[in-house]
Amino acid sequence: ALNRLGASFLIGDRKLRPIWWNGAHETNFPQVVRLLKDRKPLQEIMAFGIEKGFSGKVLPPTEAAEEAARRVAHLRKGNDLESTTTTVYGRKLKRVTSVLPSGNFAMIATDITDYAKALEIIEAKNAEITRAAEKLEFAAFHDQLTGLANRKKLEIALKEKLEALDPTTQAICVMHVDLDHFK
Repeated sequence: ALNRLGASFLIGDRKLRPIWWNGAHETNFPQVVRLLKDRKPLQEIMAFGIEKGFSGKVLPPTEAAEEAARRVAHLRKGNDLESTTTTVYGRKLKRVTSVLPSGNFAMIATDITDYAKALEIIEAKNAEITRAAEKLEFAAFHDQLTGLANRKKLEIALKEKLEALDPTTQAICVMHVDLDHFK
């Protein structure tokens, strides 16, 4: 049944060594199949992946081993490990590794490529909308020819200053100059 779900599954024993994985796991992570078949500890498999940059940045072997040890210690404390990785085929996977009540561990990786692409499109559209709103706001409060603040901007600024003014200790003075036929 697990093979038909399309997600990658890896089950390991209490010593954090792989026991079983599905075909999707071999497809998504072909670089670690030999380590799985040799029943290498999860920490060694993680160090290999970190060294190769499966989770983003590439680290030298010593740093990769230290990071893997940190992750395994985190896992042994009963905390889940979550990461995003890119497969050799360019698919983006969300990976969660947990220690089960039995003491064994399970790793599940689901494909989030389409979700990630949709999120990128939404973020780009949001940025575009923000830029358009900023341009509209500027156009509403500035003179088109000179780029200087217009009368509406002046009214808003004066209102804000007057509201913040303490009339017992502060005063404000406004000088208005109107140039006829300026444009």
